[in-house]
Amino acid sequence: MAYDVVTFGEVMLRLSPPDFQRFEQTDSYDAHAGGAEMNVAVACSRLGLDSAYVTKLGDNSIGHFIRNKAREHGVDTSNVLWDPENRCGVYFVEFGAAPRTNRVIYDRKHSAISKIQTGEVNWDEVFDGTKLFHTSGITPALSESCADVTSP
Repeated sequence: MAYDVVTFGEVMLRLSPPDFQRFEQTDSYDAHAGGAEMNVAVACSRLGLDSAYVTKLGDNSIGHFIRNKAREHGVDTSNVLWDPENRCGVYFVEFGAAPRTNRVIYDRKHSAISKIQTGEVNWDEVFDGTKLFHTSGITPALSESCADVTSP
């Protein structure tokens, strides 16, 4: 399929305490899917563009939750790779109430996408007819293999 926009990068589970609570205070967390590249794919889809997201997710309920969130916004997820052995990255966001700022804690070591290997994505097929490709500088910095996958 030809896409207007294809993005590539890590999407993680975001956990946030509700109602501006601090990490130390909360007994519960709201769950969301988050990642710069997925946010771009969702925004493009909302603008009426055909968008697709390429990533590697843990093949478990969290990975399926993340994939489903992209689908809810009309993003094609047919190019998602599934990893039965590694996990999805997680990040925690504590929203601050002025004057307190937001705090973020990342837990992404050994995430599925950090284990991606050259040749796992059929880029010729993904790019066939694609008008725009988007990734960020974070993706190649996740691991040596991510850097290899994003190299021309």
